[in-house]
Amino acid sequence: MKTNESTQEESKPKHLFLAMNLDELRLAAEKQEAKMDAIFQHDKERGYITINVLYPYDIQLTRISDSESLLQWVSHLSGKTWMTRELIREFIRRVCEIKGWNIYHRSL
Repeated sequence: MKTNESTQEESKPKHLFLAMNLDELRLAAEKQEAKMDAIFQHDKERGYITINVLYPYDIQLTRISDSESLLQWVSHLSGKTWMTRELIREFIRRVCEIKGWNIYHRSL
């Protein structure tokens, strides 16, 4: 037997549910981006990216000159007790953005 509430929900157009879910998704993405902005800071003047988790961890961006050196940093950071998969992924994304590298580019 359907309740009055479930009958009302079923009578709403489906696009209203979709819009509500998209708004919630957008809000969650904005919160996540703000969280990552607080953790990762790019100092253009000094040429550093700082990861702020337990303490500020500075990395000089000139030490990341190509994909090989980025992978070496990923390996190094993976050994830190405070590093997570989420933070590794964000580190890669942000370094590639700073460097102007297309993370998804594949040469044939």
